[in-house]
Amino acid sequence: MSGNTTNLRMHLERHHNIIVKASVKRNAEESTSQLHVKSSEENVEESCAHSSVEPSSSLSKQPKVTKQPKVTTAFDKQMMFKSGSKVSECDQKLMRMIVDCNLPVHIVDKESLRDFIRSLNAHYAPPGRKKMTELIEKKYAYLSAKLKNTLSALDAVSITTDIWTDTLNTQSYLGLSAHFTEDNEFKTAMIGVHALNNSHTSDNIQVWIEEILNEWNLKNTQIMAVIADGAANIKSALKACFGAPKVLHCFAHILNLVVTGAISSESLITDLLKKVKNVVTFFKHSVNAADALKKETPLKLKQSCETRWNSTYYMIQRYLKVHDYVIKILCNTKSAPPVISADEVEILQEMTSLLEPFEYATKLVSDTLYIENLVDRTPFHSEKIDRPTDKSTGGYWTHYKKKAQQTNEQMNPEDVHLNELQHYLMMPTEDFDTCNPLVFWSKYNNSPLGKYAKKLLSVVATSVPCERIFSKAGRILTEDRNRLSPKHFKEFLFLSSIDRDNRDFCNS
Repeated sequence: MSGNTTNLRMHLERHHNIIVKASVKRNAEESTSQLHVKSSEENVEESCAHSSVEPSSSLSKQPKVTKQPKVTTAFDKQMMFKSGSKVSECDQKLMRMIVDCNLPVHIVDKESLRDFIRSLNAHYAPPGRKKMTELIEKKYAYLSAKLKNTLSALDAVSITTDIWTDTLNTQSYLGLSAHFTEDNEFKTAMIGVHALNNSHTSDNIQVWIEEILNEWNLKNTQIMAVIADGAANIKSALKACFGAPKVLHCFAHILNLVVTGAISSESLITDLLKKVKNVVTFFKHSVNAADALKKETPLKLKQSCETRWNSTYYMIQRYLKVHDYVIKILCNTKSAPPVISADEVEILQEMTSLLEPFEYATKLVSDTLYIENLVDRTPFHSEKIDRPTDKSTGGYWTHYKKKAQQTNEQMNPEDVHLNELQHYLMMPTEDFDTCNPLVFWSKYNNSPLGKYAKKLLSVVATSVPCERIFSKAGRILTEDRNRLSPKHFKEFLFLSSIDRDNRDFCNS
């Protein structure tokens, strides 16, 4: 039999006639069904066309026709992440972004953000506002509990405190931050933000501080020192809580008082600073003068702030850099303030030399990690202040460096039966540029002197860390979040103080 279809068809009709008839019948039924469907579609189209020409009064009574979703949409919905590690990871990263960028929680309900997230991962449905609030509360509970366990195991913790006022809601808050050493690292954590609803008396402040310490399971015996500014009510409350020996005045505030007191005592200096401030104010308010300065230099003039002495230093420093341009512009501008003379410029230059070591010290002690970063700072040389001298004799740490360079081969502390302090004093001095105090004392964890040294290293010099955290508070309590409750504000502020590299933040 040949391979054409005619022979096959004739074979089926002769020997398999029943199968052929059944197949013909089935094809006829399918053709009839398709004809009915096509006729129905034509009737619908005709009806719709007729309705568009002659609208019926009963159109509103017609049942609403729901659009059938596309197959791809149905599949995408089924493939959405419902739960699991991937959903948790995405939720945590989204929460971290909200905390880091000080965004309102309701941003997760914004359709534009949800569209953006869908474009990145079509299978992830971001949580709504309520769910995100719950995630933030759970994260605060998890991390705060972890920190409480860490603090409870420490022998020494130093505390900084400050009071901050939310101007949007006229609400004051008392803040406490804890400072401690762990694994040869200096660490800081915001441990309490208490809404102040009564007058800020020393008795009330004492009660609020004790409430925060109880909440974090911190005992008085663990507190090595408490650092605050010179406000009388705060100092009185701290002395009642911890005893006068543990209360330290913020060193940065002391420097501020010293410098501002010295400046205000000399009328010649105060008058000169007023002239500089007037020049800066003129350029801040005059568009033409500001534009002229922009054409000459990208540097802008800086204005001083009465509460921060170093802002005066920065104002003078910047003015001296652009002095020549400023003089040129002022001489060609009507109604300009009096110019700074050449003699006055010399006085300003001398002032910067005198104020530079104070500025260096302020920046150094205001650094949260100043114990670790101390070795990375270039010492300020005293010849810049007083008179030209040999550089090897200048600087804050000259005595230490000279001692480190001296070697005494006859010194053998291990053979000398002296007390531990004398033993330490006779040890060779460590290299200042490479030694980290925390690492050094970790070698002597079992000795009484080593343990006491580690306690002392937990003490910070200023209350700036607490003030710095409260500066974040101003970016959290904005117009978009002015209805944030004190409870949620505390949670946001705590989470924002957590180190970005802290892996625990992105764990459930």
